[in-house]
Amino acid sequence: MPPTTQAGGASEGGVSPASVEPLIPAASACKTAGLAGSASVSDSNDLTPVAQHVATYAQANVVQVTTELILAAIDLHRLHKLSFWDALILRSARSAGCSVVFSEDMKHGQNYEGVVIENPFSR
Repeated sequence: MPPTTQAGGASEGGVSPASVEPLIPAASACKTAGLAGSASVSDSNDLTPVAQHVATYAQANVVQVTTELILAAIDLHRLHKLSFWDALILRSARSAGCSVVFSEDMKHGQNYEGVVIENPFSR
């Protein structure tokens, strides 16, 4: 069951609305079949907007940054002249099974080993 907001803004599990808001854009950074349309209409009517965001974000794949992931990101950084952090995002997305990463900073349409960059503002 998703967390519910309690008095004082905190929710069960220690998540406050203020701590959830920065995570909302990150939840849309990866298009996967498991995340697209994950909340049903009946569920969304029973939840506050913050609880809806928490419930959606809780279903996201979380990638633990390992030594192997860092080394793979360094390789991608060197090979494609990306910033290390962009390379780490791409490697993390790939390990989570993402096929699209939204970014306005990386080249729209570029394919990095199965992960395609999509600029949401390029239309």
